[in-house]
Amino acid sequence: MLGGNICNLEIYKDVTKIILYFTPEGVSKEYVVQTKKLRQIIYQWIELNKDLLK
Repeated sequence: MLGGNICNLEIYKDVTKIILYFTPEGVSKEYVVQTKKLRQIIYQWIELNKDLLK
């Protein structure tokens, strides 16, 4: 499990559970995403922001 100020991630081989701490009323606090899809999103974000990460 990874944790921070805004959320926790429970990362498993097949799925990742994202638990948000600060959400408006009526908005889900927990999401489940395929770990493979989350990895793709992270790599896309890194590629789009590579100049900022130098």
